[in-house]
Amino acid sequence: MVGLALLVIGLSIYSGETASADLELRGQILGSYITKDSNNSFGFSMRRARIILDGFLFSKKIKYYEQITVEGGSLSLRDLYLTLKPAEIFGITLGQFKVPFNREELTSSSKLELVDRSVANEYFFLGRDIGVDVSFGPEKYKLRLGAFTGAGRNITRVDPTTKPSKNLLYTARLELSPLGKFVYDQPNLKGEKAVNIGGSLALFPISTAEAPKMTSRADLSEFIKMHIIQEKNVRSNGTLLQGESDLKIWWDFIGLELEGLYAKFKDYGEAFGLRAQPSVVFQNFGFAVRYSLISPKGEKNIWEITAGPSYYFHGHNLKVQADYSYISEQDFKRNLIRVQLQFIVK
Repeated sequence: MVGLALLVIGLSIYSGETASADLELRGQILGSYITKDSNNSFGFSMRRARIILDGFLFSKKIKYYEQITVEGGSLSLRDLYLTLKPAEIFGITLGQFKVPFNREELTSSSKLELVDRSVANEYFFLGRDIGVDVSFGPEKYKLRLGAFTGAGRNITRVDPTTKPSKNLLYTARLELSPLGKFVYDQPNLKGEKAVNIGGSLALFPISTAEAPKMTSRADLSEFIKMHIIQEKNVRSNGTLLQGESDLKIWWDFIGLELEGLYAKFKDYGEAFGLRAQPSVVFQNFGFAVRYSLISPKGEKNIWEITAGPSYYFHGHNLKVQADYSYISEQDFKRNLIRVQLQFIVK
């Protein structure tokens, strides 16, 4: 895969004592070259084209964030939320945003050290949803509790046949960072020292009455597609259980991320996942390797090995990345080559 990616232009349109607004335009053009068994394919696509607006209202304790995607020739809301932090040990986020579940998905695509996320992320992620996330504790030791509609972004999930409490997607995430703040950034560009330990649980009661909204959910993981949705209908009512644990280490330009994932839906599907990603940054040059595994119960494993260099001209604001992936899926093998150029102007 060959790609040219990420145009970002930032413009401060207003700032003052009681409010601020920063406008950011972001786009990504990605060409691809993929070998899949005996079939090869090549093409270009607009993978990411975003308009982002963020700032604060009335006080810096009340922040807002909005992200609109324009790829594909149509507008769609991705994020729109308020974050209220009246005290250092307490905060609330309300609106539409990423479900706080797994580390790799919570890391912005602009802060990755490889061109894209792993196959394990696509299998287990929970995507964006409408809801609330409440955090307790200082920066070093934080507990986050969330409740979401469960229907995904831009859909209101209401099932009149059951109690509202049985319709929601519930999450809990613990973030520990004994040496400093919890960071969602992959390469260790400044030679910092950090140890992050995270863990998440998600409970998602699914009723058959929710089938139409569930199947039209914008963010559907491969696990949900394979084990919950069948022929445009929810297979049966039940509770989706997912778990995650992650470890991140930064130490003198060396980085390491480890992530374990788990999902189960009744007797229809159960799977484990793993991601191991060591990296190094020397001056402006970085190199990362990733091993990603999906082990569905009773089925063949899916695994991926990806490796590639990055050159950081000016951190994430100007960088060029390339990677090669070998992906072994249940019925075929894929070779994938990608190149990406990213720049951000603020």
